[in-house]
Amino acid sequence: MLIETEIFLESKKGLKLTEEVEKVLQKEKITNGLMWVRVNSPTAILTLTNTFDDRTYDDIVDVMDKNCPTLVQYETKISPFDSSGRIKSSMVGNHLTLWIENGKCMLGSSQAIVAIEFDGPKKVKLEIEIVVSNHFEKDVIKVDTQQHGLHDVTDEIKHAIEQNKVDSGFAYLFVPHSTSGIWLAEDSEGFIDLTKSLLDRMVPEIANFKHRETPSDAAGHIKTSLAGTYLLFKIDEGKCLIGENKRIYFMEFDGPRPRKIQMVILTK
Repeated sequence: MLIETEIFLESKKGLKLTEEVEKVLQKEKITNGLMWVRVNSPTAILTLTNTFDDRTYDDIVDVMDKNCPTLVQYETKISPFDSSGRIKSSMVGNHLTLWIENGKCMLGSSQAIVAIEFDGPKKVKLEIEIVVSNHFEKDVIKVDTQQHGLHDVTDEIKHAIEQNKVDSGFAYLFVPHSTSGIWLAEDSEGFIDLTKSLLDRMVPEIANFKHRETPSDAAGHIKTSLAGTYLLFKIDEGKCLIGENKRIYFMEFDGPRPRKIQMVILTK
């Protein structure tokens, strides 16, 4: 099922789309299933971020402009704003995969669906594609983080799949927090330190963010937007098909805290 609607995006201004998406779900009377939400613009991003202070969106724009400035010497010659916007969209993505339960998106209490256009203003299509499913199992993976950084949760995920006795299907992992994310990445001793160093360099903990949180919390909102909060992968013969030499990492940006990963296993 594909639904399209038109929205207007101002230049570098975040637009909260949570209510817009849930209205579509209510109108179509969708109860449970997977949903792909996409902003049909090559220079926009679609992300999950803090819902309490709209100035968070301005901070995301500032960080992305700093790390990917609008320059005149890009090889693509449409316009400097278009060129840098396409890179930002590639970095974060202009789509989300979300789980629907009881007619609502599975989001954390502090999360909102937000679109930001980097080459606006423009009218764009909001595309929502839904696969209805009533064959699923739910589980929760608890993570007690000790510090900022990456925590390997691969074994816990595999154990949960074994406990649910799933032979074939898909696993959807979702982090319902606005200062933590989840990544699929290589199993390497140096990867954790390198990733943390890179994210800290891109988004330092400073006191002058526009939205008023502690430096760690404010930076965590932006890092979560860049890193992402969900994974979707196939299960075959009881095994997670995540690729050779790959591990699943929970990313903590404002710990230590007790955290959780919500897991939905779609079965045939």
